[in-house]
Parts: sequence; C-alpha cells; structure tokens
Amino acid sequence: CGGYCETDEDQDGVCDVHDCGQPLTYQGYSYETVQMGVQCWFAENLRSENRNGDTIPANLNDIEWSSTVTGAVAIYGEGSTTCTSDSPDIDACVPSQSLQEYGRLYNWYAVVDDRSLCPAGWHVPENVKWWAMTDWVGSWDSNVATHLKANFGWYYGGNGTNASGFSGLPGGNRHHSGNGFQQGGNTGYWWTSTPNDEGNAWSRYLTWIDDQLIGTGAAGNGYSIRCLKDSEEQPGVFLSLKIEGVFDGVSVHSHHGVAQGFPEPRVKGSKTLLPHTMDSKKATLHHSWDTQNLL
Repeated sequence: CGGYCETDEDQDGVCDVHDCGQPLTYQGYSYETVQMGVQCWFAENLRSENRNGDTIPANLNDIEWSSTVTGAVAIYGEGSTTCTSDSPDIDACVPSQSLQEYGRLYNWYAVVDDRSLCPAGWHVPENVKWWAMTDWVGSWDSNVATHLKANFGWYYGGNGTNASGFSGLPGGNRHHSGNGFQQGGNTGYWWTSTPNDEGNAWSRYLTWIDDQLIGTGAAGNGYSIRCLKDSEEQPGVFLSLKIEGVFDGVSVHSHHGVAQGFPEPRVKGSKTLLPHTMDSKKATLHHSWDTQNLL
C-alpha cells in the first residue's frame, strides 16, 4: 500500500480500512463491531491466542493458573477439574462450545503486557472509557445492564434487550485461587486496563439477576476482553460519570467528572481519590470527594 499498514489481515498489500459497524478480521477470527456514542467497540469477546505474534501461555492447570504472575489465557472449562455451567443454550464446560459462545478468558497480566492483545489501532479500554460508554447507554434510561446484555444465553431468563449492540454474554471467570471455572451462563466479566490497588484492577460485570456494572478483580482472575478502537478525541473532553451504590447502609446516587486525557482516580487504601489538579480551562470537576470503592 506504499507505506505502513496498521492492519493487512489478508496480506494483499492493501491497507485494511475498517468502518465501525462492519466485521473486523483479526488472527483468523471475524468480530462484529458496534458504534456506541463516539466510541467503536468489538461486539464480541476476544478469542486471540497471541500478542503481536507471541503465543500467550495456555492450557494451564489450576495450580499453574493460580501461581502465575505473567500473562495467561484459558477457554472456559479447559484444564480444570472444577467447572460449573448455568447456560441455557450450551454446556459451558465443553471448551469447544464456550470458545464459540464466550471467547477466551485472560488474566490481567496479559492485559497490561506491552505486546497488545487487540489489533493495531485498537486497545483494551481504560476504566474511564468504560464509564463513557455506560454513561452514554445510561443517557437513554436507567436500564444500562439490560441494554448491554444479549437477548439470549443468560441463566433463568436473565436476558437483556441488547439495545446497545454490545451483546454482553455470561462468559464466567477462571478464579485466581485455583478454584476453576465459575459462573459460566450467569455472569459476564470484562477487564479494563486500569489498575486499582496492588494485585487488583478495575473490571465490569453483568449478572443474570441484577444490574451490577463496576467492580474490581484480582489480577490473576480470568475475565473476558473487549477491544475499543483508538480514539481521535483530544484531551480535555469532559465525561460525566455516575457513582451509585450503598455505603454504610445509605443509598448514594451522584455524579463526578473526569476528563479524558487527565489522570485516572487514584486509589489509596479503601478510598478512591478523584484528581484535584485538572486545568479548569480544559475541564470542570463537578464534585470532589473521597468515596469507598464500588465492589
């Protein structure tokens, strides 16, 4: 194509140009994509076994999985004697079925490895990018989780509407302690690329029974991955972020602001500290307070 190509999957010498909403081929798999506000997301979980051509360690048994502190990948039900399936559509503990339905599960060490999991021009989204997406969905109404969940595949009729096109499925997790594969069919987990405190990182999860969206997970857990197209937005774009939950028995519903390109909220002990040093000419911080982490 006369220069550097971010992607040339068919190796025809012509740079691949991707329009959001069209399928994208990456490492032999075709992924649906979806426009969500100003962002372009994979509409399926990642299935990749490689990072820039380097194979990610796989087929680990429970002892190996629990002890590794480097990147690793698994298929739900693979390499463990402990596995549960609550899927109404498949046997999630059969790896060939779970790979097709849920993609692969990655520990967080694989997420933050310099060798990217996602295609060139895409990345594992930061916590603030997830906030922007769910805030966009939440601008329609309060049923964010329902709009993110697929309209099939959830335990006990817990399907969503998939109005967002995100097509969230309950891919379960592989537990960091070596307790095998859990919650396939009833809960979906997705990593962000943002650390929380030592040994943990921010994540998102959806369940069959309620509308939980934000959480943290041990870095050794195996969660699903979604890729987000690199943004052309400039630093200083204000994002309105929701905080809601129950703290000390009191229901809290409020908002705070974080601007793209500015520091992530800093974590200290059991507190999340919002940044206080933003340039007021570029961003507005609606509120500034300390709040307990949402678990």
